[in-house]
Amino acid sequence: MSVFSDLLSEYITMKDVGVYPLSQFCGLDRSSMYKIINGKRKPAGEDVVRKMAQFMQLTPQEMGTVSRLLNLKQTCPISPQEVQDCIQLLQTHLVQALDSDAALLELVAQKKKKNQAWQ
Repeated sequence: MSVFSDLLSEYITMKDVGVYPLSQFCGLDRSSMYKIINGKRKPAGEDVVRKMAQFMQLTPQEMGTVSRLLNLKQTCPISPQEVQDCIQLLQTHLVQALDSDAALLELVAQKKKKNQAWQ
């Protein structure tokens, strides 16, 4: 699933919207709507997204979020999964670096104790 489809699914659940009536209102068959909801297909255009927002009665703020996600997806050359993988990799390296720093600080503290014991 994409971030857009995750958000769309959340709005559908939150607004208690039926997929079949939504797809009819947007002029799509149910199969196409499910593919959009599951992130297997992008909406055909802004008009479809506007119809979806109108049917779900999204607030201007909610619609802004949807629009930003669509624009991000169109301009971003990597998939949301690749972004997530990159974040996880960075977090792993950060934890390893922090562990290394902690180990180094522990060694320094031990050295200081030994030096103080010799004085």
